[in-house]
Amino acid sequence: MKKYTVLISLLILTAALYGCSDKDSGSLSPESLFSKTCSECHKLKKVEDYSGDMTWSDVLVKMRTERKLEISDESAEIIIGYLNETFPPGE
Repeated sequence: MKKYTVLISLLILTAALYGCSDKDSGSLSPESLFSKTCSECHKLKKVEDYSGDMTWSDVLVKMRTERKLEISDESAEIIIGYLNETFPPGE
């Protein structure tokens, strides 16, 4: 019985971790990836209205380190590219 409990626990943990990853970043457009990722913590309007001194790359580094955003390097690069193109710094 204990073996089954451990097995079921591992299966649940695996499913939870898989569900929380950005596994589908390759199938999402850059805009959708941005929307999906950034709206988990705050309204997208906050991003659209950003006028700070940090580059988008620096903002993503801060979100990943200080706010514990868990996304792949590939997804971060896609989001940074989208932000630089759609909301250029200094404009």
